[in-house]
Amino acid sequence: MTDLRDTLIATARAMQTAGLNKGTSGNVSVRQGQGFLITPTGLPYADLVADDIPLMALDGSHTGRRKPSSEWRFHRDIYAARPEAGAI
Repeated sequence: MTDLRDTLIATARAMQTAGLNKGTSGNVSVRQGQGFLITPTGLPYADLVADDIPLMALDGSHTGRRKPSSEWRFHRDIYAARPEAGAI
């Protein structure tokens, strides 16, 4: 799962470089098993490491040392409604 977390971080950083987000806005997530990994709240993407990426369950619970993005509900709702979605 660390590789998936590293890919998520690289994507968030690439979005910032491309000007698609600013600061800590513009969250990304990727489906993982029965839940999803999502960027944490309030941390600059340049400072992220794999252990900073929380794992969310569809019931809203999460594991990890960081709190998930405050937009996790949007991501959860999309994953629940669109089982074919692999990332947001």
